[in-house]
Amino acid sequence: MSSKIGILDMIPRDHSTSVQESFINSTRLAQTADEVGLQRYWVSEHHSTPAVISNSPLVMVAHLAAHTKRIKLGTGAVMMNNLSPFQIAENFRVLHALYPDRIEAGIGHSVEDEVNFQLDAGVIMGTDEDYREGLKDTYRFMNGSFDEADPRHKLQVLPLDFSAAPNLSVMVTGLNNVKFIAKNGWGMVYGLFITGDIDQCREAIRIYKANFQANGHRKKPEATVALYAVSAYQKADIKPLNLALNEWIKVFPDNKRNMLQLMSMDQARDESELLDKDAEDPYENYKVVGTPRKVQATLRRMQRYLKCTDFLIINQLSGFQNRRDLIKILGDVSLL
Repeated sequence: MSSKIGILDMIPRDHSTSVQESFINSTRLAQTADEVGLQRYWVSEHHSTPAVISNSPLVMVAHLAAHTKRIKLGTGAVMMNNLSPFQIAENFRVLHALYPDRIEAGIGHSVEDEVNFQLDAGVIMGTDEDYREGLKDTYRFMNGSFDEADPRHKLQVLPLDFSAAPNLSVMVTGLNNVKFIAKNGWGMVYGLFITGDIDQCREAIRIYKANFQANGHRKKPEATVALYAVSAYQKADIKPLNLALNEWIKVFPDNKRNMLQLMSMDQARDESELLDKDAEDPYENYKVVGTPRKVQATLRRMQRYLKCTDFLIINQLSGFQNRRDLIKILGDVSLL
């Protein structure tokens, strides 16, 4: 049982798999993560991206919570620019009332190219409020902590139970907001799966811990690192799984909307046979790769170097059974 590893699910579409099957598969994966004792199961937010269908993480979190027993459910992350702080807080408070102590609020902001893509399409999805102010407002709405002099103090986010609100964590891919997050006592999730910059990740965690100030809901700093993982029970499957994942990582920053589904394992096996066995992996720093034993050793080494609290693993392997096996493998990982 691993209490320091969680899953971040983009809800990928496998080759020749329907949308309905993809949702069913992710539900079964969350149940598996619950059974093997993983810490949390989060759902990402991506729009207009055919190969992943996690465009409504809050809806999916409600669904997964209803079909699991103990595991914490959250978002990785709800994009602040797509909803107002009031809407975000209200949704999380309802989820928390339905599933007490199981809901986690992961919040982020779309990258500039993504915001521009929406604007160019004539779509205004949310608010243009300053990001930092939006984060503070979300926290204050969620916890009923506006000053009485603030007119928003009268705007109640229901249901009115502020004794225990969902923990708020903020996803980052750089250093800009790290001190701000720390001084507000929120959790921080560094997206190594986006940057591949291990040294920047370490520096972000250092700054975060050095500046952390406890708030009423979080007493200690919690620095999570989000990255991909590739592992399998059969060693021969690792190479094609890694190749297929690399195809996703390659298109993810700029061309993800042109990938209709994940690469099939048959295609991945064929293409992996043509790879130079000595070729360097261009995305080595975005993930951990190897046998179950090697993955555990690598995560332990990263934990010591980065000084992170825990890991959030993006489960983007081709094939439902491979993703399920990865969850079982991670369930056996023992960290520091």
